[in-house]
Amino acid sequence: MAGLDLVVGRGSHMGQIYESFDEQKQVILPFFREGLRNGEHCLLVANSASFDDWCLEFQAYGIDVHRESERGALKIITGAQWRGSGQFNSMIQAREALAMIQDRSHEFKGVRIAGDADWEFDPAVPASDVCHWEATANLVFEEEPVRVICQYDRDRYSSEMIHAVLRTHRSVVYRGHHYRNNPNFEGERILENEPLLNRSDADAHTVQEALSRLTS
Repeated sequence: MAGLDLVVGRGSHMGQIYESFDEQKQVILPFFREGLRNGEHCLLVANSASFDDWCLEFQAYGIDVHRESERGALKIITGAQWRGSGQFNSMIQAREALAMIQDRSHEFKGVRIAGDADWEFDPAVPASDVCHWEATANLVFEEEPVRVICQYDRDRYSSEMIHAVLRTHRSVVYRGHHYRNNPNFEGERILENEPLLNRSDADAHTVQEALSRLTS
């Protein structure tokens, strides 16, 4: 599968709903290769069981994993490491993400973050909390030297979780295409009415309707 060359501007916070490892690679490999060539720090959030697979994929794509890791330009962490210990809190996550971005920006020209944070892996984070974080993340990242792609497995995550992705990202990659998400986006409205709109009663039909609006 050919890489998907996305135009991801500074401060962008993009979502991807994927259905296979190939679809993840299609986005991450060119995204990180471009970042490394531009002198940026690239942080991949991945399942620990896939670390070796990602290293092999990076190497096959022409990324020298050992060299880039040694100089601090490429780092792979688990979803649990990204989320931190204890009960998940959007404000704490925002502070830690900002501190990391600002720290890395002293050494590199910018930061790229991508991957799947394993939100439903033990300890699971409720979809309502993820919704609030993703809505908050738009404000956290928009003025920073960072480019972010949040990946969600359509088959593994609940309908409420996938619906949260569609409600909180201004643009979404789905089945090899990049869409503006104007029909579904309500990030500001979620924060303005927090916590009333963090939850949704989405089922598979709700998600399919949202995806149809996205791709129409």
